[in-house]
Amino acid sequence: MDQVERRCAVLGDPIDHSLSPILHRAAYGAMGMDGWEYERRRVTQETLDRFIDSLDSSWAGLSLTMPLKKTIGPMGTFRDRWAHILGVSNTAVLSWDRSGDHGGRPAISLTNTDVEGIVCAFMEVAGSLTEPDQAIDIIKAVSDGQPVAPSRNHLHGLILGNGNTAESALCALGLLGVDQLDLVARHPGRTTRMIDLAGGLGITVGTPHGMDERNRVADLLCRADLVVSTLPAHAADPMADLLDRPTLGTGRTARDESGPADAGADHLLLDVVYRPRPTRLIQSWKRRTGGQAISGDRMLLYQAVRQVAQMTCNPLDAVPVGAMDRELKKETQ
Repeated sequence: MDQVERRCAVLGDPIDHSLSPILHRAAYGAMGMDGWEYERRRVTQETLDRFIDSLDSSWAGLSLTMPLKKTIGPMGTFRDRWAHILGVSNTAVLSWDRSGDHGGRPAISLTNTDVEGIVCAFMEVAGSLTEPDQAIDIIKAVSDGQPVAPSRNHLHGLILGNGNTAESALCALGLLGVDQLDLVARHPGRTTRMIDLAGGLGITVGTPHGMDERNRVADLLCRADLVVSTLPAHAADPMADLLDRPTLGTGRTARDESGPADAGADHLLLDVVYRPRPTRLIQSWKRRTGGQAISGDRMLLYQAVRQVAQMTCNPLDAVPVGAMDRELKKETQ
């Protein structure tokens, strides 16, 4: 067995479902980095501090998923635009420069690549990103906060959920040209942070809605140009039930109320869940609206690109996105 020289991992709870090792290992293989390994580690909010203490200098980087994206914040320093704005990170790069006083720990640089992952996933389903390697220029633009659809505006967005990924989705929709946004959450009163964030990005947010507002939620799902569901697996199944109902309270279908759905670039759904795939929400939404939808594995691919570059200290242009995509498709198709 080849000796492991450098280690990376994805941390979270639960974690067994994660496809991140497939992506990172594919990149290492294509780049000839034989001594690198990437694994899954189950780490909770309560055990993250202890896990960081257990690391040695072979560790180069960590990917953070639920529920650790905010927990990692006080342990490191935000290094990019979106981590600073959101206070949330999905990427930790570890530096073992012993000249600094880190109490035996590495210096931890924190970044957020979820925003670019969401943008690229939407651009792929819209048909404007036809080859995975084309994502490199988009990722560069998004990480600098540059709009990727400057000629298009006045789009209507909808986000289901109000957690860390929902905040990244809000930033991504702003870059895609959304200036009107609706929010649906289990607890609509807890969306103040998202509303404030939207205001800073020039996005107008309507009155937040609860998931129990059935007719209104179904109508919003069918009217929005760009929809992101950030709900956990099966949590959006009640939304699918709404879309499968033949009529709403008005006696008209959601499709009738919203007019003909545009199945092109402005009527799209991203469900960040990728197991099961496709989700019930994707299936019901496509049947009801005629729009296009994409699963969370595509977001996962594109958010991993800059992670690989940062953890391995390689230029972004050197990351083999095509090889990562091919290995991911072997698992998901």
